[in-house]
Amino acid sequence: MGKVKIQEHLLMKELKTVTTKAVSICKEITPEWARYMLDNHNGCNRTLYIETAKKYACSMEGGTWMASGEPIIISDEGNILNGQHRLLAICIYGKPVAMMVTEGIDQASFAVMDMHSKRSCGQVLGIMGVQNATLVASILKLVCVYNANKAMPAITNKFASNDVVILEYDKAPHVGLSATIAQPKSLPIGMTASVFGFCHYVCARIDKEDADFFYRQISEGESIVKGDPAYTVIKICRNQYLKDVNPSQKERVILFFKAWNHFRRGERVHRIRTTLGPNENFPLLK
Repeated sequence: MGKVKIQEHLLMKELKTVTTKAVSICKEITPEWARYMLDNHNGCNRTLYIETAKKYACSMEGGTWMASGEPIIISDEGNILNGQHRLLAICIYGKPVAMMVTEGIDQASFAVMDMHSKRSCGQVLGIMGVQNATLVASILKLVCVYNANKAMPAITNKFASNDVVILEYDKAPHVGLSATIAQPKSLPIGMTASVFGFCHYVCARIDKEDADFFYRQISEGESIVKGDPAYTVIKICRNQYLKDVNPSQKERVILFFKAWNHFRRGERVHRIRTTLGPNENFPLLK
């Protein structure tokens, strides 16, 4: 045992064990017990947001739910002090889920619970040591939405909870490169780093060499001429910026996807429509 470990061991032995009425144990929470507690012992809690519970239930259903160690907290009067959204998520999911439960906490402590802000996904990745963590999180949130529905009917965080994004990061070996290429200071005017990085990332899943070449063409603006897809993307984004046009994230993605497909087919293009026509489907990457 090294000196540091010995010191840690000795310091731990010095900590006094304090007896309290609170007890923590891991339990398999059933939908029936969760529903009973919500119906009968949740009268003093904060507003219950169904969308938050649905997001948690979606993670449980998809097998991406990760226990953080934060317990369901039950007061000494038998009321829910913390964890109502997780309990409702179990009701929606319809199957038991193992969670830590702490019972016997003073009912009055409810007043000081959850006073701190929830960590953003970027903060979580930063704690993990990820470079450009905020941008990486923004890119991966879009990736998670795209994975859920390739047509991206609405770019929202519905499918991009922290646990889902962290799992996607574990499967994303080149997302760091996507974030590096998409650094805001290196992009032409009118482009957003999160969409640019997302588009590079999903295109690189098809052909990394082509994606690196194409998106560096756009970011660096070198070795391109009028009619090249990269040139046309730069021109459209600049014109939108100068005309104070602010396209949606989805419209920005459509522009990059269409340009990428022209590039892959070796086509020259001078105009790209960033909205979808009445009978036009969301572009599939080639």
